[in-house]
Amino acid sequence: MFVWPKSILDHFEEFLDPEILVVPKGELSKLPIQGIGRFSPDAKAAIVECISTFGRYIRRSVAEKDTEYVQIIPCGILIYNQQVFVFERKERDPKYVLYGKMTIWQGCHVAKQEGLGGEELLKSALLQRITRSLFLSRMFPLDFIGYCWDSDDEKSNRHMGVMFRVKIENDHTAVDLRKKEFRTARGHALAGGFMDFAKLTSEELIPHLESWSAAILCGTENLKNLERAAV
Repeated sequence: MFVWPKSILDHFEEFLDPEILVVPKGELSKLPIQGIGRFSPDAKAAIVECISTFGRYIRRSVAEKDTEYVQIIPCGILIYNQQVFVFERKERDPKYVLYGKMTIWQGCHVAKQEGLGGEELLKSALLQRITRSLFLSRMFPLDFIGYCWDSDDEKSNRHMGVMFRVKIENDHTAVDLRKKEFRTARGHALAGGFMDFAKLTSEELIPHLESWSAAILCGTENLKNLERAAV
């Protein structure tokens, strides 16, 4: 009987069940938050310090079951010419029913990277995700804008989103984005396009946005933060 070498099995396990960055729920619950989001100057220092001090890596399968830990998800919001890229899920995507038809961010789990920590680790993981999933070779400027966590929602309280503005400065890249589908980690495709803030926050579209997206856009102050970041 053939036996796979241990090194190959270890790599296979790492691929299927990687170690990801988590933070104890009790520590995250101490962070300042309004509703399910925080988009103020103190948010960056608070979340970076919390992750740097209390973050650890555990297998994703363990993190999904252990209610004491929250998975950290760096999320990118693509902005071009003061418009936001809106991703639309297809009906066959399980998240269509669970979280909503539309989202303004895409994110990823965080694996350990030697020599990186805090904000730089989150940025590196997010950039790898964006370039890999959109088949783009460009590097994009990232700016921290806040975080989202709905501790009372059983569907999403295992994840905290650390939000970054991703500035699209190149016209050709913006055109390419409109033509491509964003491929998720589970193989589902997301179509989308750029949309201005007024339409995004209209009564027609808000009900179709998943909760983190709505939290980012709701309220005058959150919207102003994004508009300033886009300039």
